[in-house]
Amino acid sequence: MAVNTPLRAYREMASKWELPLALMGGTPRMRKEAAKWLPQNPNESDDLYKLRVNRSFLFNVYRRTITSMVGNAFSDNIKISGIPDELSYLEYNANGQGQSITEHAAELFEDALLFGKCHNYVDFPNSPIQSVDAVTYRNLGLRPYLARISPLNLIGWDLAYNNGFESVEHIRILDSDITLTEDFLEQEREIVRVIKPDVIEIYARDYSKVSGYIPRPVGMTLPQTGEGDFELIDTIPNSLGYVPIQSGYANKYGTFLANPTLEDLAWLNLQHFQSSSDQANILHVARVPFLLGAGFEQEDSDSLTIAANNMVVTNNKDASIKYVEHTGTSISAGRQHGKDIEEQMHRSGADILFGKSVSRQTAQARKIDQAEALSVAQISIRSIEQMLEQNYKVAADWLDLDTDFEPTVSIGADLNLADDPNPVQGFVTLCDWMGLKPEVALAEAKRRGLLAPHITVKDIEMMEGLQTESLFKQPSDSSDDDTNQPEPETSREDN
Repeated sequence: MAVNTPLRAYREMASKWELPLALMGGTPRMRKEAAKWLPQNPNESDDLYKLRVNRSFLFNVYRRTITSMVGNAFSDNIKISGIPDELSYLEYNANGQGQSITEHAAELFEDALLFGKCHNYVDFPNSPIQSVDAVTYRNLGLRPYLARISPLNLIGWDLAYNNGFESVEHIRILDSDITLTEDFLEQEREIVRVIKPDVIEIYARDYSKVSGYIPRPVGMTLPQTGEGDFELIDTIPNSLGYVPIQSGYANKYGTFLANPTLEDLAWLNLQHFQSSSDQANILHVARVPFLLGAGFEQEDSDSLTIAANNMVVTNNKDASIKYVEHTGTSISAGRQHGKDIEEQMHRSGADILFGKSVSRQTAQARKIDQAEALSVAQISIRSIEQMLEQNYKVAADWLDLDTDFEPTVSIGADLNLADDPNPVQGFVTLCDWMGLKPEVALAEAKRRGLLAPHITVKDIEMMEGLQTESLFKQPSDSSDDDTNQPEPETSREDN
């Protein structure tokens, strides 16, 4: 087995990543892989199939759901406490290239939502001086950094169990690098790093030496394997004594193993893509009526011209020309089918993108749906927090610092995703339902960024045309007003 051959467990896991990765590539990638995701109909010619593919567009709920979750969770910077001063630099330069730990964690969260897991490797730069202690490293300015390992690239691992504890014997990370030749041509090599507790082995092979091998394109694609010899090009001692990799999970089923977090949503998005493709094709045909001519002789039809300022002449008094158009029944059915799938996608995790109509759902029901959608996100975030806390411990090990400290990493402690297309409308309904006083409602609206900090209750009362009268109306002291019931939600529907 070549050093770049993925484990069987990896291959089984990665087979479930194909659709999520294709959806993340958007319409261009779905068209490129149309043979896999958009089946060709029986008796459909290749030319007609290509036309149908080029008329197909992906309504990318899957990608928008992931990016929206990531953007909301990391709208504020990560809060870190309880770490040594020597490691404070990681907050602003986590990966050694100027990336903050908030940006770094956001990429990890995206991995967790996409693949069901994420990995961080605490690396240390090579030193030009061999056999030096940690103090000398610090004096040289060499510091550990966090390297995000894509789940696509972690292709192999070996685990050991001692006294009931699991340890990592080695991992294999697949990568590639590109160098420029003297002729300014790009030369790409495939790299495999085998990381063990005591040594790091680096293998490489030149793509140009592999017959018929096509390098994988830039972007998120599953790794390939091909024939060709790998050469051990470098060995680096691992003075840490263990493999410094930590993982976070959103949908774990084993060590280094996970299923895509939003797999059901991915399949629904594919169904919507296929249905919308059919719908677009039907519309293309139905929008173009055709002429039906009956009772014309051959010589009449040969000289027939259908255009403005032209006359149709025939000796047959029963001849006729008429337009034939689609009745549209199937178009309406297809449109409704698309809406049904969108509703299913909403239920499957896209609550942050599709808010229900305020008049059709109570605020409490929306809160319940939102909590269900956020549960997966919260699990992922808590796991990433623990992983980053472990990363700080490993970084301290690299620098030979005292590890008797308890780091605390806090991400999105108050994670609230908007579940309404109109957040103001949803907020008004929520305040009515809870019976909030004007001052309390105003403070909450400012906290959510719905109103400017200088706005007062008096300012709002003077505004005309806003449907917020019941929100800021003082409770009546009349004895016959038993309860402060909110106005019917229908009064707040958009016209």
